[in-house]
Amino acid sequence: MSGKSFSYDGHLIFNRIARFPSELNSVLERLASHDEDEESNYSMRTSFEELELSKYDGFPELDPSFRILSEELNLLRFTKESAGSISTVLTEDGSRVKARPIHQSVVDVIWKTPERVFFFGGRSETDNAFKEIIKQSNIDRPKQISFNPFFFLWVFYKYFEDDKIGDIDILSLKEAKFDGDGSEFGRQLSVNGSDLEKDMSVIAGLLTGKKLNQLGGVFSIEGHYVDLTLHSNGRIHIKAAEDIQRSNSLVRYLTAINTIESITKLYESWTHRPDERRYPPPDFYLNLREYAKSEGVDIQYNIRPPMEELAQKRGNELDSFLEDD
Repeated sequence: MSGKSFSYDGHLIFNRIARFPSELNSVLERLASHDEDEESNYSMRTSFEELELSKYDGFPELDPSFRILSEELNLLRFTKESAGSISTVLTEDGSRVKARPIHQSVVDVIWKTPERVFFFGGRSETDNAFKEIIKQSNIDRPKQISFNPFFFLWVFYKYFEDDKIGDIDILSLKEAKFDGDGSEFGRQLSVNGSDLEKDMSVIAGLLTGKKLNQLGGVFSIEGHYVDLTLHSNGRIHIKAAEDIQRSNSLVRYLTAINTIESITKLYESWTHRPDERRYPPPDFYLNLREYAKSEGVDIQYNIRPPMEELAQKRGNELDSFLEDD
């Protein structure tokens, strides 16, 4: 082994998921060899470096599934270095010299197939890497993947019904944020830390027709417990908790990649479901209201509008779900 330890910068936040054309694989070598010439008045330099996880310490001890995953991945580490203004700095021996501080930002670009490319890094740094790939590869601007609020509603519905989402178990939902058209709960409602299926502010928010734009909790994905938050703009934050917290950097990294790969595949599968399986039945709102009532909270809102919306999306007649309501 080389004795090289694997590391990454910051939190496990993936700020962009994009769908590139198939030509992306053909430009991998060119991207990895790209390195801007350093000018005499050097102010900025960008580069792509291909990462081979098998060269890092700890790789032989990985679970076989993670070794297979790492072999299937394309990994590019995008580095941007920019020089600040010349200033006087104090060296270790106490002397003063003129120097330009170097600021470095790093983004990892990760994909198994060009249809799902993950950008791991800060938001502005991710934007820079995204633009640089398009510039260097001469391909059309790819489509960014975002999460439909009705996908979050479907996940919440499955959790309320104690059901799995594909091959993924929902162990808990504890974080939600959603916007609406204004109510006594305000334009924006944010909940963090409670069990969402028992949180009356969340139930009331849904019954008033608010749309979830953020959802988080703990999920079991291929035997790994992962605490994560999904944002409607496609951002995914893998928390330093559960199995992630107890792992080294390489295992954390691969667990995170496996997680977003599974979540993204689940979302794509959801988008292709028949309408009656993609959207919860309208009487889900009746069940939410009855649950609230059983907990001593009598919600008097007119829930017909959100029920009609679900019925329309499913291609159903609402009256068949109303019964005696």
